[in-house]
Amino acid sequence: MILSYLLAFVGSFIAGCINTLAGNGSVITLTILTEMLGLPPTVANGTNRVGVFTQTAASSWSFYRNGRLRFEDSGTYLLFACIGAVAGVWVATRMSNDQFEGVLKYLMLLILAVTLVKPNRWLRETDAHRQPKRWVIIPVF
Repeated sequence: MILSYLLAFVGSFIAGCINTLAGNGSVITLTILTEMLGLPPTVANGTNRVGVFTQTAASSWSFYRNGRLRFEDSGTYLLFACIGAVAGVWVATRMSNDQFEGVLKYLMLLILAVTLVKPNRWLRETDAHRQPKRWVIIPVF
């Protein structure tokens, strides 16, 4: 059992590093939580969200503190992100563990594939002044 917790700690650290650099570290943490620690997929996902929220809050605060995030320019995005989060929670709580596990596996593979296809697009420097088109971003949220 100690080895499982040690691997969970190390895996979580690695996943945090991956999330910082490229994203999709949840593939590691969700696998550890479901396969090694035996949590049901829905519980593992909920547990994983705590880390995702913490990382997002910390990075958002850092961006804000360094003048790279202005909340007054982000109201529409924040609104639709909250609507998307509530809708996602509602859908996730209506699924059985088996249904959720199936969706989760395919979704993680899709995200991994998107990350691996043309990896250079994720490594280029971003233009801080370039604003994404709302008609694209709002449905994504």
